[in-house]
Amino acid sequence: MRDKSEALFRSFGRAVESFGGRYITAEDVDTEVQDMAQIWLETGHVVGRSEEAGGSGDPSPVTALGVLAGIKTCVNVVFGAPDVKGCRVAIHGVGKVGYRLAELLHRRGAELFLCDVISERAAAAAMAFHGHEVREHDFFALPVDVLSPYALGGVLNDDTIPRIRAPIIAGAANNQLQEGFRHSQALSSRGILYAPDFVIYAGGLINVYSEVEKTPKALALQRAEAIGETLRKVLTMSQVEGIATHEAACCLAEERLAPAEAGEAAR
Repeated sequence: MRDKSEALFRSFGRAVESFGGRYITAEDVDTEVQDMAQIWLETGHVVGRSEEAGGSGDPSPVTALGVLAGIKTCVNVVFGAPDVKGCRVAIHGVGKVGYRLAELLHRRGAELFLCDVISERAAAAAMAFHGHEVREHDFFALPVDVLSPYALGGVLNDDTIPRIRAPIIAGAANNQLQEGFRHSQALSSRGILYAPDFVIYAGGLINVYSEVEKTPKALALQRAEAIGETLRKVLTMSQVEGIATHEAACCLAEERLAPAEAGEAAR
């Protein structure tokens, strides 16, 4: 978002307020904690405000922590390794979450391959974490252990899937599969383990929900680290049921929602 202004965010805040609490907003692409503060001037239905203002702060560090937990699970399932040390991980998009994940992986001894539409951003991350800058055109064909997408959606499609050489895809971009069930099955058919995006990137949502729930930050971090075990349940269901991981994740989500929906129907 390039044309940000207080007037714009306050106008958006009034629109959010008109829903009467049925919609709660938070940071997304190119928005920051200070933007949420401007929205808050018009509505209380906003999360991700600064910790000084009683909010939960920037959700990206917690998102990255959850993704790391998910990647560790994938690496354990595919390679039998207990951690990511020595793994080659390619990150597509080194914005807030991608950069923080790169930092976490670097600390644990992973080898990084970094790509971004803003080449200066990829170059800076490569220098900071002793990684390799790669061109966007080359990203999906990289011979690495993990592809980790952080750009916008639809990156796993009929063009990119046949070029993938990595055995694992695990990243926090939204809606990575251009066509959910079909492209998840295409990855499964090629023996590629896909960590469903809405499972592995849940750390950010966990973080802002702690603001709604008024629970300690430490609990949000603990829940984000538990994403690895949630993902393991998805992968086990996928294997036992003989279905793609995206479908398994949807089934698990429906199972979890069923009691809540039954409660609502009984009212």
